[in-house]
Amino acid sequence: MSHSERLTLEEAASYLRKSPSWLYRNRERLSIKGYKIGGCWQFYKDDLDTYIDSTASVSNSYSRPSRTTSNTVVLVAS
Repeated sequence: MSHSERLTLEEAASYLRKSPSWLYRNRERLSIKGYKIGGCWQFYKDDLDTYIDSTASVSNSYSRPSRTTSNTVVLVAS
């Protein structure tokens, strides 16, 4: 079985658009597959995609936001 890219806890949380503490606290309860390797949590992108797909509504009305490789900075005037 070949896996996709392996992500750290911080990278996986960013991919899910959650905080690292949220992912750490909820990974087991929500059945998000993770692996502790050398004392650090690792997640495969394919497993995260499976979790995302499982949270989509039955009617498929959920549209997954597109991901880009560029970072966008938004400045807000005060």
